[in-house]
Amino acid sequence: MLKRHAKLRVAIGSSNRKREAENPFSAKERAVLLKKIIASHVGWKGRVSFSLVPDFELHGKWVEAMLAKFPAGKFEFYTNNELVRKLFAAKGFVVHPNPQFRRMEMEGRKIRDLARNGKDISARLPKAIQKQAKGLAAIISQ
Repeated sequence: MLKRHAKLRVAIGSSNRKREAENPFSAKERAVLLKKIIASHVGWKGRVSFSLVPDFELHGKWVEAMLAKFPAGKFEFYTNNELVRKLFAAKGFVVHPNPQFRRMEMEGRKIRDLARNGKDISARLPKAIQKQAKGLAAIISQ
């Protein structure tokens, strides 16, 4: 995406939720991890920013919250979620499929299952956060 765009803003969802079994890190904690990963790549620092976005039970209310942070005409969306794709295309956004790097290895559900079963997750994490694997696994296992 950074080859195509000078800047990238990443929406981090569920900002209004605390740690849960399926989402063991808060939005702020996820942002910290992502910032470490971004800082480890040459040329990425300063080009990526984050917006924390709450979840809403009603799709329309969620779209309104997203539009407040991502005005139509100024942003393109990358997602593999079919519902999100339809919601934003209906609002006039250009919507692209999200290219996923090492998706089979880094899939969150698999990593959470491994951590909960006491397995080493470090090889499945980006290099920039591999040293934190034990601490992350401990949080996931709570």
